Amino acid sequence: MWHSRGNPRECEPAPCDSAFGAIFGASVGLAAIVFGAIGLRVAYRREATNRGQATAGLVLGIISLALAIVIIIGIIQDSC
Repeated sequence: MWHSRGNPRECEPAPCDSAFGAIFGASVGLAAIVFGAIGLRVAYRREATNRGQATAGLVLGIISLALAIVIIIGIIQDSC
């Protein structure tokens, strides 16, 4: 839902929409970290050859989780 502050052309997303996106991003980041770690473990046992993809998934999952946490903290600070 979009909220307008006086001028109908100036619309901002509701805080709950941002919170939903941040929580979804955190859950996707957490899943990427878990599957990246599993992929690295399998690659180190030489059961798979996609170590680079597992590393990329792990790194991107960490970045995604960190950004989601920063956004959630920003939402909490903004609402107080």
